[in-house]
Amino acid sequence: DILKARLETYNLSVTDLINFLDLENAGPQYFKERNLLRLPEAKNPSAAHGTAMHAAMEYAQLLTNRGEFKLNEVNDRYIEALSNENLSIAEHTRFSKQGIQMLDQLFNKYKYSMNKGAQTEQKLKDIVIGTARISGKLDLIYDNDDVVEVSDYKTGKGITSFYSKAQTSQIKSWRYKKQLCFYNLLLANSGRLKEKQFIGKMIFLETDDPKYLELQYSPSEEEVVEISNLAQAVWKKIINLELPDTSKYSNDYAGIQLFEKDLIENKI
Repeated sequence: DILKARLETYNLSVTDLINFLDLENAGPQYFKERNLLRLPEAKNPSAAHGTAMHAAMEYAQLLTNRGEFKLNEVNDRYIEALSNENLSIAEHTRFSKQGIQMLDQLFNKYKYSMNKGAQTEQKLKDIVIGTARISGKLDLIYDNDDVVEVSDYKTGKGITSFYSKAQTSQIKSWRYKKQLCFYNLLLANSGRLKEKQFIGKMIFLETDDPKYLELQYSPSEEEVVEISNLAQAVWKKIINLELPDTSKYSNDYAGIQLFEKDLIENKI
């Protein structure tokens, strides 16, 4: 009864969708615990660092939009945000140093520049896709002539290609592509694209190689249709509280692909 009341206003986010599909992390079972029951989960220090880095990048964009970018102020915002996280003194000291080094490398060594006028932390909600309602919070949107660019900041180890066949990065690449496809779907159905081209970007803030700092991806029409069908299939399972048994699927990329196919074709 508690869950049914919550689902009356439920919006499917890209995080919910990926958690539901990601069999490497238990898929629907993990989704139920994390996103439906909202069982408490300890925030690890790396996640706290990621939260602080996002706050710093948001502030960097706001300063850029005002024509007042100063790296020392961005550094201060990172430290302030990190201090709001529940870290030990040792962890706070370690990540403070790491974060400042990252920002220095990003803006001074790699010469990363931001587009003036880009919008940060854009929230879209109650976007109707067939019978489903979807939502999302986008790190950065830049509306530029015939193109709308959506960027997502990532900390931790990144990838070098969206098409890697290496076992260690295949699922990570899948997650990133799904995220950008979902954002394309979200913007297209919210009226934000207005026949403009969608370009998705993953910004890997901790990369050791500047040529892999930014990876671009523009989903095909077929991929947007597929993510729409997948979102609606998953929405139906969630709303009806019919979380499928996934024991017959392997927890690798091949298993996830088969699970997606069966969901779209209503075989599970």
